[in-house]
Amino acid sequence: MSSNSYRVMKFGGSSVGSPRRLRQVIELIGQHARTGPLAVVVSAMGDTTDWLLEAADLATRGELEDALTVVGRIAHLAKTNAAALHPAQSSTLAARVDQLLAPLQRLLHGLSLTRECSPSSKDKVLSFGELVSATLLAELLEASGTQARFRDARHLLVTDDAFGAARVDVPRTRERLQSSSAEWGTTVPVIPGFIASTPDGRTTTLGRNGSDYTAALVAQGLGATEVTVWTDVLGLHTADPDLVSDAYPVPHLSHGEGLELAAVGVRTGLNLVALFA
Repeated sequence: MSSNSYRVMKFGGSSVGSPRRLRQVIELIGQHARTGPLAVVVSAMGDTTDWLLEAADLATRGELEDALTVVGRIAHLAKTNAAALHPAQSSTLAARVDQLLAPLQRLLHGLSLTRECSPSSKDKVLSFGELVSATLLAELLEASGTQARFRDARHLLVTDDAFGAARVDVPRTRERLQSSSAEWGTTVPVIPGFIASTPDGRTTTLGRNGSDYTAALVAQGLGATEVTVWTDVLGLHTADPDLVSDAYPVPHLSHGEGLELAAVGVRTGLNLVALFA
């Protein structure tokens, strides 16, 4: 593999959902960043996406106080994880979390007034999980000595306006990734998975578990030699192992098959490597 070729690493929500696992992620990224160009895609922390859905539902029913309590739960998880890794910067990181979530609180307030949550509004609400996760991971990497910077996927991935399960404009996305990456230098881009935007800048999402699809698109756009997906599922299974007791890992998967499955939200597995021709 050429030292000038990008590799992409994607981390699922469970991988960044606790201080212990988040520390492992930071160490892993630091090790790989020293061996050549690396891009990172990350999901929302832990159960954040489910909590965001809960907050949107509560706000739409007019239960704003309860919705904001859920936002507090999201903030607590992010602050706790960040503080455990860098106690000296806990107050700065906590303030950063509050800053990131302030627009969400305003959005939920609006939903509570209108009692309506359009698909577009729901995508905006859901985007905050990945935005917080990717921003914090980039800052924690910097604090740990790895040059990294948050790169907003909404400036990189272009989709149509089918909110909730947007269809990606692959050629335009590739063009944006190639143009943007020319300015990244040796800094590791930390990109939020799952989210994108329409050509006119409206936030969209790629469907549940869309972060794997983000990683595949980033790898394709950067001409990466490989993308490694890290999660708590041991391989890509024949069915959801949480629902089907006798599901088992698929022993072999082609690049094309992996892209198709990621596009429809299939959960892929621990250290699963897809090679790009």
